[in-house]
Amino acid sequence: MGLLDFIFGIKKKEEKRYVQRENINLSQTVIDGTTAVLFQFHVPSKAVLILKKFANYTDVVGAWGTMTWRILRNGIGLYPYDDIQDEIGYSAMPENIKNIEFRGGDLCVINATNLSGADLIMGIRLVYEIMGN
Repeated sequence: MGLLDFIFGIKKKEEKRYVQRENINLSQTVIDGTTAVLFQFHVPSKAVLILKKFANYTDVVGAWGTMTWRILRNGIGLYPYDDIQDEIGYSAMPENIKNIEFRGGDLCVINATNLSGADLIMGIRLVYEIMGN
C-alpha cells in the first residue's frame, strides 16, 4: 500500500479464492453395446477442476475386460485414462491418480462403454477439487 493509498483509504480489491472438495459416487445401468456419460462438468472460466482420486466398478465381476471407462478433456481421451478396462480402486476407496487438471472453459467427461453382451451397472467414484475465484 502506497502513501496516497494510506491517506485516502484506498484498498486494492482482494480476490477471494475458494476450494471446493467433492467425493462423489455415480452409477447407472449401461445397455449392452452403448456408451453412457457418468460424469460431465464444464469448468467455469476462472476456475480449475483437479481430479485426485478415481475408482471404477460394475455389478458383474465376470464382465471385466468387456467394459471401458474413458476420461476426456474437450472430447479427447487423456492417457492413460482413455481406455480403462481394468479395475482401479474400489467404490468405497478410490485410488490416488496423477492429478488431472481441467482449466476454465474445459469440458470434463467420464463415460463408460459396455460390450459385455448384457446390461450392466457401471459406476465411478471421484474425489476432485474445484478452485477459483
